[in-house]
Amino acid sequence: MLAAIGAARSASPVARAYQLELSGERFDAATLERWNMVNWAVLDAELEETARRIAQQYANGPTLAYAATKRLIGVYRDLGLREADRQMPQITAPLRQSDDHKHAVRNFFEQGPG
Repeated sequence: MLAAIGAARSASPVARAYQLELSGERFDAATLERWNMVNWAVLDAELEETARRIAQQYANGPTLAYAATKRLIGVYRDLGLREADRQMPQITAPLRQSDDHKHAVRNFFEQGPG
């Protein structure tokens, strides 16, 4: 039982942070991806193409929705889930009148979720 508790505790984000900062160990990209410390792990030869593709995807995306999402994540990070839920209607209200929203709704009905 004690080993299981230690294993569960060591997998926590705080334990990972201690391991990363205090151990002096180096970790490969695949490990960091598995730990959810990075979003993508790509080969050096693929890095520039992948970065450009991701940047283009965000640049062509629903920028107002991205801004609202960033605001909500910031509220969640700083003030918690309840406050993010409380602020969601006022943060997202302007989106309902935007071209971003109209495009998203049209795509949802034409292509389905995702």
